[in-house]
Amino acid sequence: MWYGIAGSLILSVLLIRLRWVYVPLYKVEPGVRNTAAKLLLAFAVMAPVKVANMILGGGVVRSGGKTASIMVIDIVGTWLIGVPLGLTTAFLFQLPIEWVYFTLSQEELIRLGMTLIVFKRKGWMNRLSASES
Repeated sequence: MWYGIAGSLILSVLLIRLRWVYVPLYKVEPGVRNTAAKLLLAFAVMAPVKVANMILGGGVVRSGGKTASIMVIDIVGTWLIGVPLGLTTAFLFQLPIEWVYFTLSQEELIRLGMTLIVFKRKGWMNRLSASES
């Protein structure tokens, strides 16, 4: 897990520092280029949290047999946090797309918090098969 988070932190720093090298590779208008750079920044900031969720929720806890818990965490994150935040920032506050994306991505923080609680309780460590001696 730590290698995944470390790797995502390194890639995030590289993406943040090199986004103005990457974005101009596409021949688009300056406004589109600026929006793309802001979206890359928002993605890079949230990438370590997303990777931690993929490793912990999608791998470790789920492989221990707590698939129902992860399903509930995913549903709560998506439908009770992410979708309302996205709709609110887009249509009520009419924020730019980069802010909508960044705000929508905050669901990953909630998911990570809930998954860490499940992980630290160690209830996910289920024996999936009986060992024979």
